[in-house]
Amino acid sequence: MVKQRLKDNRELYKQYIPFAENFAYADFDWTEVVLVDRWKDDIGKERLAFTNGKSVEFVIGKNRFEVCKQSELGQIVKFKLHKQVIKKEVEHTHSRMGKKIVTAYKYIPLVAEASAKRNWAILDDAFAVVDYFNKEKNIIHAITTDNKEVFFPQIMSALQIGDFITAKSYTKKVKEESRTELKDIRKIDKDSVISKFQTQIALVDGVNAQKQLFHFVLNQKLQGIIKYSETSLRPAEGDFIQLSYVTKIDKDKKLRVIVVNIESTEETNANLRKDITGLLEVKYKDHNYDEDIPDFAFIGDYYVPKYLLEKHNIVTNCKVNARAIYAGGKWKVVGIEKLN
Repeated sequence: MVKQRLKDNRELYKQYIPFAENFAYADFDWTEVVLVDRWKDDIGKERLAFTNGKSVEFVIGKNRFEVCKQSELGQIVKFKLHKQVIKKEVEHTHSRMGKKIVTAYKYIPLVAEASAKRNWAILDDAFAVVDYFNKEKNIIHAITTDNKEVFFPQIMSALQIGDFITAKSYTKKVKEESRTELKDIRKIDKDSVISKFQTQIALVDGVNAQKQLFHFVLNQKLQGIIKYSETSLRPAEGDFIQLSYVTKIDKDKKLRVIVVNIESTEETNANLRKDITGLLEVKYKDHNYDEDIPDFAFIGDYYVPKYLLEKHNIVTNCKVNARAIYAGGKWKVVGIEKLN
């Protein structure tokens, strides 16, 4: 009788377990995920975090599957997963409405295999501009082209405010909040990425040469200032410019525009500037009709400032052609032509 050592039997089992598992889970589809994080837990065991970039994420021990033992960040691995439904009761957004039932999912890996895809390949490409650098914590704050705020440690080639980056992105759940995370971050030239940012025609609705800046408006909610030091353009009030930009919510909960590129343009936006013809009606403050020059005027609902009345020596009602611009919540006239 030939005796086999227990060690040999274990090796045999080890060889055939994958075949048995693949047979048992033959009806399960493969799901490709990427290794995005690794760390040691409180008892020193190494943990691995995987995600498909959107809806699937789970954590396992490094030694759970053979393919994971020598894995590296960014590596793509195929898993057959069991999707467990978890229902839990939580407080409703409005407390008076009591509690509600929410459904979540837990993914339990059953079988794992290596993928031939290159590292990070299954994650979406992301592009962003650096908005702030927290030197104390060595953390970069950036805003992506779809206006998501992201945070990550400063990389080897030190990034500065206004630098552009490309990366791989995924969504991570943190205390019921979905957060955009970036990996494989690299600095990139402005010219190669600026087309990825949203672009819109803006109107210059104010110029302050003394303070070396001008004010622009994109729509009723979005407006801002551009310093002369940020561009060689010197537009006049009522001119259009083309802006590439991102937005962020400030600490005071207001939406702020961060301009990443400015260009002159021949395009116009009828929602921001209009040419009108009508009766200009002069107005006086406190009904002080003894003044030589009226204090202001209106053409219908369009406001005419005093400096334009002085410039054209208008002291009585008259018919005019005028150019009106939308200036931060109201319309004002910036140019007039007196008609006979």
